[in-house]
Amino acid sequence: MIRNRKLAGLLMAGAFLPLIGCGTAKEMTVAAPAENGASGEESLIVTETGGTDLVQLQESLAPGQTGQLQLPEKMSHNIYMDPDLHEGSGKYRAFQIDFAGMDTPMHTYWALCNWQMAGGFGAYGGLQHTADGARAIMSFWEGEVNGSMLRAHRMYPYGTDHRFGGEGDGTNYIPAYNWRSGQWYRMLFYSWDDLQTGHTFVGQWVEDVTAGQWTLISYFDTNLVGSYITGGLSQFQENYVQNRDYLKRSFFIKNVYAFDLEKNDWLSLNTTRISYDPVEWKYNTAGTHEFGATAEYFWGAAGEYVADQAAYDAATLRSAKVSITQPDKPEMPESVIYDIAANAHDGGTKVQWKVWEMGAPVITTQIVLWDAAGNPIGVWAASRPELENALLDVSYANVAKITVTTQDVYGLVKNYEAVTVK
Repeated sequence: MIRNRKLAGLLMAGAFLPLIGCGTAKEMTVAAPAENGASGEESLIVTETGGTDLVQLQESLAPGQTGQLQLPEKMSHNIYMDPDLHEGSGKYRAFQIDFAGMDTPMHTYWALCNWQMAGGFGAYGGLQHTADGARAIMSFWEGEVNGSMLRAHRMYPYGTDHRFGGEGDGTNYIPAYNWRSGQWYRMLFYSWDDLQTGHTFVGQWVEDVTAGQWTLISYFDTNLVGSYITGGLSQFQENYVQNRDYLKRSFFIKNVYAFDLEKNDWLSLNTTRISYDPVEWKYNTAGTHEFGATAEYFWGAAGEYVADQAAYDAATLRSAKVSITQPDKPEMPESVIYDIAANAHDGGTKVQWKVWEMGAPVITTQIVLWDAAGNPIGVWAASRPELENALLDVSYANVAKITVTTQDVYGLVKNYEAVTVK
């Protein structure tokens, strides 16, 4: 989690790096790798040199020396990513990103998107490795809107909101999600205007890319109206508990996209600026800080011990603007619902269905009941992605046919029809 409110504000605005007056800081800009195998600039822009293995360092002590090395308690450096949004309108319905944690020791957080809710407050979400295991997280700060303090409310899973403080006040949800090192995961943040309340909702999904399985982590009612995702859409890697372990933490990121509301299309975010927290920020961090890009993915690594931190910092990049090659639009799997059924229930008609977890998440569902003459006699609609049943106040005896229309997170509209059997 973001432990510094001032930093959090910078993250939301996408303004991590004070590039002016940085002394010996180094910067680099690298063009996108050439396509179709053509020669071009080197796609791996930074060689990962690494630091010192502490076990080897301990073994190198002179004969007669005993005990553990008494290194200072530090945290790994943060690695930041700021996507190039110059082609975007700043108004986004959704943000999607592929992530693989490669070295994932405990007490590490990978923020996969930091954003603002238009007209409201900041938010962030990602994956963690905590003392309690692998977890997902989505959080919303509270903020003052029209003179009143406004906070988001969790709609799914149902239950009491979890409040947090210490970095500003807000509400979050941090459930177990069994993500694994070395595997790719796709995280989607999606905003929509709820049909029932008129409020803007925001949901978080994760797809296990290897298995192709989608999981709805949570969604929140922002209590805002007509809002959307905006801000810097930034990422970072953070070690949030100091220790003497100096463990390496690293990640890969690719397939970064935002759905632009004004363009009504997906925006490919294949260029980003990567950086780390410099000594001027006076964070209690130390060790290696390295980053770059291949043709396929961005990468970052931090945390290994270095004996001469000042010399290491002077010899490594402060920031780099890098690009990868990715399709213009994200993969858009087809949504599927199945096992549509209906029965009499409390004098009305209960309709049930199942959403295929290997298909795209469904946002809205509309059900129409028809009589034998082909007339519509009942309509139900909701934008609650977890729902798989609906109760309509229409006698089941009068229902001859059911039609179901769905729309998924990629905008695909599908129609289904079922004939009742009595």
